[in-house]
Amino acid sequence: MQQMDLASIALLATAGYVAVLSLVRLMRLRRDQLIEQFREEVEREKERKLEVRKREAIQQLRRQRSA
Repeated sequence: MQQMDLASIALLATAGYVAVLSLVRLMRLRRDQLIEQFREEVEREKERKLEVRKREAIQQLRRQRSA
């Protein structure tokens, strides 16, 4: 096995650094996507629960009026 010269070591270190930076950026992007997706799901669930409460309140008023 040949010994690596200084240029090869520098190139390898640079490639490793770029690879790690790229991976970190991709992971951050994916994390942000997941957080946004979760927030949207939470908001949809809040809206759904509000609609259910409104329907239940309307049904209760109708029952009270008919009683």
